[in-house]
This record gives sequence, C-alpha cells and structure tokens, in this order.
Amino acid sequence: MTKLIPPVDVARTELQAPVVQVTLLEDRAMVRRQGRISLPAGRHRLVVYGASPVLQDVSLQTEWLAGEGRVADVVARRAWRILVEDRPQEAADLEAQIEAAERTHDRLDAQRMAARQRRQRVTTMVRQATHEVPVDAAWGRVDPDTWNATFGALFGRIRDAAISEVENYHAQLDNLDALDNLVKRRRALDRMDTEFVGWLGVDVDMAAAGEAELAIEYVVPCAVWRPIHAVRWAGEDRVTVRSSAVLWQNTGEDWSDVALHFSTSRASLGHEPPMLTDDPLTAERKDDELRVEVRQVEVQQAMVEGAEADDETPAGAQPTPSDQVELPGVEDGGQRRHLVAPGRHRVPADGRPVRVPLSTFEAEARGELITVPEDKPVAVWRVVARHSGTEALLAGPVELIRDHGPVGWTDTRFVATGAPFELGFGPDEAVRVERTVQRKQLDRHRDEWPATQRTVRVFLSNLGPAPKRLKVIERIPVSEIDEVRVTLEGDFTTEGHAVDDDGFVTWTLELEGRGHREIRLRWVLASAPSLNWSFD
Repeated sequence: MTKLIPPVDVARTELQAPVVQVTLLEDRAMVRRQGRISLPAGRHRLVVYGASPVLQDVSLQTEWLAGEGRVADVVARRAWRILVEDRPQEAADLEAQIEAAERTHDRLDAQRMAARQRRQRVTTMVRQATHEVPVDAAWGRVDPDTWNATFGALFGRIRDAAISEVENYHAQLDNLDALDNLVKRRRALDRMDTEFVGWLGVDVDMAAAGEAELAIEYVVPCAVWRPIHAVRWAGEDRVTVRSSAVLWQNTGEDWSDVALHFSTSRASLGHEPPMLTDDPLTAERKDDELRVEVRQVEVQQAMVEGAEADDETPAGAQPTPSDQVELPGVEDGGQRRHLVAPGRHRVPADGRPVRVPLSTFEAEARGELITVPEDKPVAVWRVVARHSGTEALLAGPVELIRDHGPVGWTDTRFVATGAPFELGFGPDEAVRVERTVQRKQLDRHRDEWPATQRTVRVFLSNLGPAPKRLKVIERIPVSEIDEVRVTLEGDFTTEGHAVDDDGFVTWTLELEGRGHREIRLRWVLASAPSLNWSFD
C-alpha cells in the first residue's frame, strides 16, 4: 500500500512529458521536458509526475509549442511517498533464522575456545618435556627414537588444535556477517519506506479543442560534469585522442533516452562594482646593505620545443598525492563552450559516474625519451602533438594507453584547437639512471673569493638490445648580481651540452643496446668576500 503526504489532486489530468534534453553545467543542470495531449476547449489542470523534488521553483518556465492555447500557471509540488506493508510471516521466519545464527555463533565460540585450551595444554607439555631431555641425557638415558615419537605426536596435536581454532574463528566471522544481514532485514520490516518525490502542476487554457504540445524547463542541483580524455600512443608518429564527459546526478529523477549537452557557462546572480578607496603611495629609503639569498624558481614556459610545459615538472612525473578530494572547475580558456554528445543516453539518479563520449581526433606526434636525474632517476617518454580536432581540449584527467594497454593517468591543461600539447607516457623499463653529487670547497688566493665546486655524475645503462636516443637534463645556478659568479667548467663537463638562460644543461645522446654512458657536469660558485652567506 502506497500513500502520498500531501496527496496529489485527483482532479488533475496526467500529461506525459518525459525528459528529452538535459544541459549540464559545472554544478547544476537544466532539464527540458516535452509532452503532447488532446484537450477540449476551456481551462484544464494537468499534472506531470516524476519531476525532481529538489528543482528550483524560480527556474520553472514553459514554452507553448503547438495548439491554440496558452499556459496559465505552472507550479512545483513535493510529497513524501510512504510504503506500508504488513508481513508477519516473513518477520517470524527472519526471527527464527536469527535465533539459529545466534546458537551457531555460541557453538563456534565454544569450539574455538576449546581448541585454544587444547593447544595451550599441549604446548605446556612440550615445554616441560624439553626441560627433561637434558636431565635424562645427563643420567645416560638417551633414547632418540622415543624422543622423536613423543615430540612428533605432541607437535601434531598442537598443529591440529591450531587448525581447528583458526577454522572455527573464520566460520564465526562468516556467521557474524550472516547474522548482521538478518538483523538488518528484520529491522527493515519495522520501518516504513519513504521517498521524497515531486511533480508539476500545469494549468492551460485552450481556445479551441485540439492537440496541445508544450515544453517545461527547470534547473536542478546535485548534477555535475567534468571532462576526461583518453590518449592512445602506439610508439609511432600518431596519437588518438578521445574526449568524454563524466557526469553524476542524484536529483531524484532518472534521465532516460535524453539528449545531453555540456556547457561551461557559470550561472550567477550578478555582481556589484567595488567601492573606490584611496590608495596611498609611500616611499622608503633604500637599504644600503646587500642581501643575498638562494631560492628555487619555477620557470614558467608557454612552449617547450613546440609544446606546453608544466613548470619544472618533467614529463611523466606524477603529482604529489593529497589526502583531500578536490573537484576543480571546468577551464574553458575564457570562452564559453557548448558541447553536444552524439546519440541519446540514460543517466540514473543514483550518484554514480556515467561516461559519455564527445569527440575523437588523430594527430601527428613526436615521442622522445628524457630524464631529469635531479628530480627522479628514471627515463620517461614524452609525446608532443598538435591539437587537430574541432573542439578544444578542456583541462582534465587523461588516461594514457600504449599498444599493450593502459599505462597510467596524468592531466592536461586547456589546449585550444591547433595548439601543441605534450604528455608523459611513463618510464622506459630498459633504461637505468643513477646520479651522484660531490661538493668541494676551493681556496681562491688570487681574488680572495671563496668558491664551492659541485661535480655531478650521471650513469646511464640500457638493458635492452635496441639502441635508445635519450635527452638528459641537469641544471646549474643562475646568478642575478655581480657579487656572485657561476662558472661552468667546460673542460670537465661532457661534450655536446647546451645551456639556456635558466641554467638548464641538456645533452642529446645515443645509448647503444646493452650499453652504458657517463655524463659529467662541474660548475663553480664564487661569491665576494663581503657577502656573509652560504650555498648548500
């Protein structure tokens, strides 16, 4: 037996208006229902069942599509649907099963405790017999066969008791799970099942008899979407990029056979301009003391050899894990994007993720093997490609797929159509990298500038039979004042290196199959005697 509190007005005529289109925004969705009904002339009160009970009343709007008439009013109504059932026989059966499970639990517990006591008694007997062996040997009573038979029998009894104890313990755990399930089912019989539901009341005026067709739109919370991508690279000169949308909704209404649109628009109630205040400027006398500090600077680069670079994070490196779950907003590059998913889809209101394909494109790619030993002693594959699709790649997670299957996850920033992008496809297992650093304090009698020498050695090994072309990236400090000098010792440093303005030293080399190489780098940092500072 089912009842609604408050009940639906029985005088209303049901209008079949299913959901035909849903437009997902970052944190809400716009739902469009559409229905057709034959009506005589005059005022009619219609009802549309199955609407979300959490819809925003102020967002309700209607559109008259066909027929001679108009919508006079539309309102949202909500109620508790209560399901009351009397099932005494099922309750009695569950109570009997609960009593049987409790008796089984007591029996298993008694058996487990008895097995533990047997094991402890036999263990005590073994300990006492062990103390008697040297005494018997001292008196000349040596009988190895009797000892072996006695201790073998005792250890066998200990093993049997331990097995019985463990088996009863696991059987007791299984019985507890079954008992908990029975108790929950019994309690459910004493609880009325309730559900929060909603419906729409629509009043229409028909000027003449005929068919009326109208659409109803409203906004619901508890619905979000985010972009996700899958990139396949088979080790050749092309990549395949598949973009999808992952959406979640728990609005209380299922969306079946609907057209899905995804928008990056951000709904707002408007903003007021800030109040203008005075911004006083003050001047301070410059300090005559020269201060020197060592700092790490993230180099912001828009392009790295024709591809976007993620600060100083090497390709393929995973971000630092966090204990907080964050869902960032949709980055659209400053321009509103409206994406339409092909086909029709079903999205149940259960809060589970649903993946909807959006677009696919192929692009030319260039893969290279790089290593940044200072950050991580591994060689990773970096793939550089140019976006050749019709829709921009929105920022989001990327699933990486090689010819043998998925290799991991990374993320990408916003990539416009025609723009380059790069992805790391994980390490090459055949390449081994090891890095050592030596520090030495130098005496400079000529200019009396204290100096520190750093020597870096990078050892590379190729365990595979095929040769590898590898790019090695190291770095040296960059001085911004004349009182600090950084000198690269080129006679010791391995040839073929290139140094940029940010201090990154790069080698591109061939690593033969089953071969190994050593890369050397040495630089000297000297500072004026007047500076009181240290470089670690």
